[in-house]
Amino acid sequence: VNRLLSLIENGDLQIQTGMFKSLLNRILFASDIPFHGEPAIGLQIMGVLETRNLDFKNLLILSLNEGQLPKSGADASFVPYNLRKAFGMTTVDNRNAMYAYHFYRLIQRAESITLSYNTSSDGLNRKEWSRFLLQLLVDGTHDISREYLEAGQFLLSRKEIRIEKTPEMLDHLKDRYHISRNPQARFSPSALNIYLDCRMKFYYNYVARLKIPDEVSTEIDSATFGTIFHYSAELIYKDLTARDRFIKKEDLEKLWHNKAKTQSYVDAAFRKLFFRISPEEKLEYNGIQLINSKVIASYLSQLLRNDLQHAPFELIAMEQEVEEILTLETVDGIKIKTGGIIDRIDSKDGILRIVDYKTGGSPQTPVNIEQLFTPAEDRPNYIFQTFLYVAIMSRKQKLKVAPALLYIHRAASEAYSPVIEMGEPRKPKIPVEDFSLYEDEFRERLLLLLEEIYNPQEPFTQTPHTVKCQYCNFKGICGK
Repeated sequence: VNRLLSLIENGDLQIQTGMFKSLLNRILFASDIPFHGEPAIGLQIMGVLETRNLDFKNLLILSLNEGQLPKSGADASFVPYNLRKAFGMTTVDNRNAMYAYHFYRLIQRAESITLSYNTSSDGLNRKEWSRFLLQLLVDGTHDISREYLEAGQFLLSRKEIRIEKTPEMLDHLKDRYHISRNPQARFSPSALNIYLDCRMKFYYNYVARLKIPDEVSTEIDSATFGTIFHYSAELIYKDLTARDRFIKKEDLEKLWHNKAKTQSYVDAAFRKLFFRISPEEKLEYNGIQLINSKVIASYLSQLLRNDLQHAPFELIAMEQEVEEILTLETVDGIKIKTGGIIDRIDSKDGILRIVDYKTGGSPQTPVNIEQLFTPAEDRPNYIFQTFLYVAIMSRKQKLKVAPALLYIHRAASEAYSPVIEMGEPRKPKIPVEDFSLYEDEFRERLLLLLEEIYNPQEPFTQTPHTVKCQYCNFKGICGK
């Protein structure tokens, strides 16, 4: 420890506080601390070997666990145990016999003996009694009194975090999202979903504006996986509509059978978004990256197969940015924007279809519009996002608008349909093929949600649904 201190003071070792703490713990864990005291009077603290040829009236032996007495550990020798035994060399048996002799010799003349042991678990291993303790119990010639001591259990109570909305905080929110002050800002579906799932997370993200450090990694997380898939799909449909916006069944079928062509779109997406290299440079996947590229290619094949059932249709847009201005009458009439990026818009038989791709999650069936706005562990947040896009597009043109949520990883079956359904459990479900039937209720509820964000009587609170905390970036701060 002194050597470590000297290195730091001299500037020879420059480490952060966390690393210093870890290093110090390692040193202390591996260190033995000697005890010093008056050898003739008072309490004597000593090891087993120091008690040789000494008798005591009162004995207290601590940590009488297997591995402590006798000491565990293999012989530090290149000579195997059997050879050592055969040639009369010292083995672990000799060491155990030595400890047994010293233990029984030590207790033979004592008048009062207290032996303590620990039964707590250490990771996956539960501590056991020393064999010497068990031998005393089996022997039966001693008057043994057994007592159990247990530490009290204290439940850590975390204080609930609750942040009231101050006038300064509300002014900050207005400044950030009021279109007259910040024309580019908007409430995205992701931001609104975060607020519905956990108001505190919304506060950390969009009010306190805490930033999560970017981590450089050679592996592909779920967000990067989804981004590469979306860009690969965009490249495919750009090629398919290079001369004509109408997607024909024969063109889809031809591309669906051309696996090498499909893989080339994935490789192009990896070059641009992941490796950030020019189209001419050679790709060098590692094992995990290669697996991910093959999975994305298979997802694209499933997308083409699903679209074969829908073809022919007209492709209106890919990765289309949409937004709408809303007026919050109860918040001084401020005007804010909401919107995002739609993965795909296509049209067939007079119906405009808003398609949202998902490479994770499971299809859900909400009972009604209210469920989309009610915080719950399994709230249909993907459907909320798609409905928000559909509500915006419903005001921009006169066609009937229908939402579609395409879970790519579940689209392998020919019977799979991306149509969103609503209805009560164990009752017939109603497909949402004309959003105008739900639009008024959705918009009314959306305005109430936005007004609640600006309501000073509604504080930022922690979610009661701990499943939402599992992958939260702020759980270390929140302590939920």
